[in-house]
Amino acid sequence: MADNRSRYLACRYPRPDANVKLFCFPWAGGGANFYSNWGKYLPDTIEVHGVCLAGREGRFNETPYGTLEKLLDDMTVLIKERSNGKPFALWGHSLGALLVYEAACLLKKRDGLEPTHIFVSGTSAPHSEKRKQTTINVKGYTDEEFIGLLKHFGGTPADIIEDRELVALFLPSLRADYELLPQISTEPPSKQGMFSCPVDVFDGKDDAEHDLQAWNDITTGLFSITMLNGGHFYLKEEANMKKLCNYVTNALTGCPM
Repeated sequence: MADNRSRYLACRYPRPDANVKLFCFPWAGGGANFYSNWGKYLPDTIEVHGVCLAGREGRFNETPYGTLEKLLDDMTVLIKERSNGKPFALWGHSLGALLVYEAACLLKKRDGLEPTHIFVSGTSAPHSEKRKQTTINVKGYTDEEFIGLLKHFGGTPADIIEDRELVALFLPSLRADYELLPQISTEPPSKQGMFSCPVDVFDGKDDAEHDLQAWNDITTGLFSITMLNGGHFYLKEEANMKKLCNYVTNALTGCPM
C-alpha cells in the first residue's frame, strides 16, 4: 500500500517544512480533489491532504470499502506515516466528520496519537439521539429506492442526483458510503476516550437541523460552533470556503491570513 500513497492521500501543494498536516475526509460519494485544492488558500505552515476512499478519483477502479474497519485501518496507517511525528489535524464534512471521529479514536487507542485539532461539519455527533434517529441501513434497497432516499435527505449534489448516467457511475461508491453509516459507533465517549484538543463544528444555516452541541462531549478542550450561510454543501460556495480556510489557518497557526 505504501507505493500507492498518492492515490490514498492527495496533496496538491506539498510543503515538506510545514508545521502541521491537515487530513480532510470526504462526504458520502465525495473524493479528495475538493480538499486538496485548499492548499492554495492556506499558508506554507500547513500541508493539506485530501483523503480518497476506494471507488472514486484515483481509486476509481478499486472496490469501495465494505467495512468501516478496513477503511480506518488503511487511512490511519497512512495518516500516521504521512504525519511522521509532526502535529496533525483532522477535518471532515457529513460522513467525513463521522469518519474523522472514528479515525481519531483508532489513532488514540492503537498508536497513542491525538490530533492537535478536530474540525467537523454538516452532521450530528455520532452518539447523539438525532443521528441515531436519522441513520438508515440501506442494505437491500433497490437502486430506485436508494436514489429516492438520496433525494429525500438532500445530502448529495444535485448535479449528480439529477443525471442518470452520473448516478449510475457514482452509485456503487455512494451506496458503499451509506452502508458505512450504521457501522459507526453510537456509544458516547468514555472519559478515557475523550480528546483534549479543540473541536470546532461548522454547519450551513439552511441545512437540516443537526445536534452540533453533542460534539462537545468528545473533548475536554475548547469547543465552538460556527454557522455559515447555505445548505448542506455550504462549504462549496467560494466565499464560505475562504472563510473556512481562514478559520483553519487561525486555529492551526494562531494568526489569521
